[in-house]
Amino acid sequence: MALKDRTDLPEHLLKAIEKYESIKDDPDLYYEALNLQMGIMDQIQRLDDATNKGINEGIKQVAKKMKNNGMDSKTIQENTGLDLETIEKL
Repeated sequence: MALKDRTDLPEHLLKAIEKYESIKDDPDLYYEALNLQMGIMDQIQRLDDATNKGINEGIKQVAKKMKNNGMDSKTIQENTGLDLETIEKL
């Protein structure tokens, strides 16, 4: 299907398809774009990992405070999702 026949797509996708079609036949340009895309995806993954690590550390800190305030491990588990072994080690 030609690009001009894809009128059902949003404008930003049409522009992306047009760019892709303009570089797909140039190996150097294609691999440069592919490397850039892989770099962006790696950065997104690192940010996602860091965010998840921060959330998990925050949950552990809250659980530790709950434990220090005398809350039982089962209640802490129900509220934080942490396993009992992790809670006992806090």
